[in-house]
Parts: sequence; structure tokens; C-alpha cells
Amino acid sequence: MSAKVRRPRSIGKLGPTLVGLLALNIFLAAVMVVLRFSEIGLLQRLARGELVSADEAARSDNRVAAFAITSFVVLTITGIVWLVWQY
Repeated sequence: MSAKVRRPRSIGKLGPTLVGLLALNIFLAAVMVVLRFSEIGLLQRLARGELVSADEAARSDNRVAAFAITSFVVLTITGIVWLVWQY
């Protein structure tokens, strides 16, 4: 019996896709840094005794949470694409 020979599949589009996803991860990380600094500023205002509304604090928390979830999803997709690319 002869074994079937597997031909390698073309990964022509996978490389640029992976590079794009990695660039998107870098962009999202930079945005997250800006959001965290904004949140730190909000907390510093609160520590100084300045008035911070509950709505303002909730909006800040929601922004950070939304970006964290988005970053996690993009990172997961990037990891899957990277594993396929490596295989």
C-alpha cells in the first residue's frame, strides 16, 4: 500500500493577515494605555477630593472594559491565525 503524499497548502494570504492582526494588536494596546492613563487621572482627581460623578466613572469603566474585551478577542484570533500559519 502506498501512503498518500500531502501537498503543502499555500499560505500566501496568511502571512499578510497575521501581520495585519499583529499591527491591530499593537494599536489596541496603545489605545488601552491611553485609556488607562485617563482612568488614572480620574482616580487622582477623586483622591484630591474633586467631584467625580458616578456617570463619569461608569463611562470610564465601560470604555476600559469594552476595549479589554475587544483586545482579548483580537489577540485570540491572532493566536489562532499564528498557530495555523506555523502549522
